[in-house]
Amino acid sequence: MPAEMRPLGDDLAAAGHAVLGVRLAGHGTHPEDLNRTRWEDWIATVADATALLDAERTVLIGQSLGGMVALVAASLLPADGVVTLNTPGDFRGPAPRSLRPHRVVPKPTAPDSDLGIRREADYPAYAGEPPGIRREVWELGRELERVLPTLRTAALIVGSNDDPWVPAANSQRLAGLLPNAELLVVDGPGHAITLDPKGGEVFAAVRAFVAACSEATPRSH
Repeated sequence: MPAEMRPLGDDLAAAGHAVLGVRLAGHGTHPEDLNRTRWEDWIATVADATALLDAERTVLIGQSLGGMVALVAASLLPADGVVTLNTPGDFRGPAPRSLRPHRVVPKPTAPDSDLGIRREADYPAYAGEPPGIRREVWELGRELERVLPTLRTAALIVGSNDDPWVPAANSQRLAGLLPNAELLVVDGPGHAITLDPKGGEVFAAVRAFVAACSEATPRSH
């Protein structure tokens, strides 16, 4: 969600980089819109965004699911770097029961807004998940497993020891499978690193990584 990534985007923009916040298909409207969304639609969203930006060098950055999308997109699109933040990174074997299609619709704690039904007033997340969306996440994860060992793009993989949703072991595994990855595991930030006041170390690392990608030899098209 652009709202979730906005602080990091602002930080990079202040450092002189052109930044485009991407709203993935099915996000930022209403939970039911995810019923019509497939993981390939998320990759297509990134492809459209990179074409629109038309930059000489491109770094794809994503948090959680967005990190999965960024990695798979980097295997298909011209990219000079990719950054993942607290991203799930282990989709071996059959889908666990917790990821099989089901409906979860908790009562929202905030009223409907222009972003659809929010789970919390100060966090841009849907209050419920429509049937099938977890299956799409799993299928994206299976594609991620396939492309990881072949992805030569420079990567910065960031995890947090204090993330209650995605253990830092996920980031460690991602970095271990990627041929050209840096790993940063921090203490303090929760799952939403970009919104966490303890995320300063991460912002600094992302700035340095993006600057290094910007100074590298331009990729060949």
